[in-house]
Amino acid sequence: MMWKKIVLVATLLLAVTAAVVASRSSPVATFREPANIKVLESAEIPFTRPFLVKSLALSGSWEGPGFAQVWVIGKGRSHIVLDTRAFQNAIEFSAYGTHFDGACVDTCAMTAMRPESLLVIVSGPGVLLIDAFHFSVPLEPSGLAIKRIEEVKSPDHSVVLIVVLLVIALLGAHYLSHTCKNPTMKRVLIFIFLGAFLATAGMFGATLASPTSAFTFVAKKAASVFAAGGVIALFVIGGAEMMSPRAPEEAKQSVWKELEEAEEEWEKRK
Repeated sequence: MMWKKIVLVATLLLAVTAAVVASRSSPVATFREPANIKVLESAEIPFTRPFLVKSLALSGSWEGPGFAQVWVIGKGRSHIVLDTRAFQNAIEFSAYGTHFDGACVDTCAMTAMRPESLLVIVSGPGVLLIDAFHFSVPLEPSGLAIKRIEEVKSPDHSVVLIVVLLVIALLGAHYLSHTCKNPTMKRVLIFIFLGAFLATAGMFGATLASPTSAFTFVAKKAASVFAAGGVIALFVIGGAEMMSPRAPEEAKQSVWKELEEAEEEWEKRK
């Protein structure tokens, strides 16, 4: 049928694209670390971490007519994390200072770096309170934080494996649907066929739209469960089809067909 061919081709294209995207990107994990730091004047705060950081943000408050800047320093690199002048207007009308949560300037998304310290520059009277650090850490396929060379990019093997299983489920369901005679089994195979397409499309769209969101995590888990269940169901259906005896009429027709083929072969030899 034409619709099956369209679904088949679309799923293969989505699977290949998802595998390529997964091989080019590395997942990240986001952490919140309490800080409880109070700064009254310019200072350098140790911020050594044994892993790479792809984003850094701060939560806290600033009180005073002056301004403060926070820079992250590491291996010859420096990026500005916070500049209270960005919300200067709010500070002027706040009697108790201004609170910020997850504030960042150039470190919202950056090339992975290993931080060493935070440079706080306070200009004029004021008090900077840093309540917490927010940072994201790139992960290996095993789920562990990367502690090796910064340029290393490991593919997301979990996505590739899910895609491979979904393609196997799709192709297996398509093949068995042509040989299966049981109507109930045929409906199950159609469900696996369409489900594999929808799972692949859903995971692909969620990964492109928001790779690190909770929805994408749930979509990957759901696709993984469906892929595993679909492959197991194919083995069960295939085994049942192999073990089921053929109907007498079907066997009789098969015998007559073999006899006719043998007779035609004999006639050709004469």
